[in-house]
Amino acid sequence: MNEFPMFKLDESCQYHNAYKNITNEKSELAIKAKKYYQKLYEQYQQIQCEEPNFLDGLQKQWYPRIWEMYFTCQLAELGFEVNCPKGNAPDIKLKIDDQVIWIECTIISKGEGAVIEHEDGEGHELNDEDYILRITSALNTKYKQIQKHKESGIIGNNDVVLIAINTGELMMANIAQLDYPLIQKALYGIGQMTYNFTTKEVNNLHRPKISKSKTTIIPSNLFTTTDYEDIS
Repeated sequence: MNEFPMFKLDESCQYHNAYKNITNEKSELAIKAKKYYQKLYEQYQQIQCEEPNFLDGLQKQWYPRIWEMYFTCQLAELGFEVNCPKGNAPDIKLKIDDQVIWIECTIISKGEGAVIEHEDGEGHELNDEDYILRITSALNTKYKQIQKHKESGIIGNNDVVLIAINTGELMMANIAQLDYPLIQKALYGIGQMTYNFTTKEVNNLHRPKISKSKTTIIPSNLFTTTDYEDIS
């Protein structure tokens, strides 16, 4: 049984801030976190879902690796028979009676300058379009992978496919979705819940697309068309 590598840092390596903080911290909370991740990792190994390079990328890709491990272990704790195919396949495979369910796990990151988040205490208008664009970008990336799996026969025509999304690296995501969840805005074209009294018309309630630039239009109503009907 391998030990979760939470207890030392190599100064020559670039680590994810979350990994560095938990490793360096000596507080009671950090000690509990280390014990929790060690226990979670042991469970992950027991259900044989660990990929060969899991630990190698953990220090730099903290959120993606932890999210996949946590989500998989949660399914196992709920009593599902979890299978994690190795190689070119979705992250998780479940079978309930005769129904096959595939799950892809993904983290929404800030991207290179795609989402600007300010320090605590600063007052700014929060633009949820940046967050929605990151969600649609992640969905499209996973969707393309899923289509390749369907074309190669890994995913059957009657199989169910889920995408499990986590906004862990977007610090202000919870505030950005106070009116409606960001995922609903990305999938159903929900706009800002505002009224424009100048024209006496309801304005911005429906936002089926976002203009990223003058030439780039990104749809934000993915689940109101038939294009994405084979994923949940």
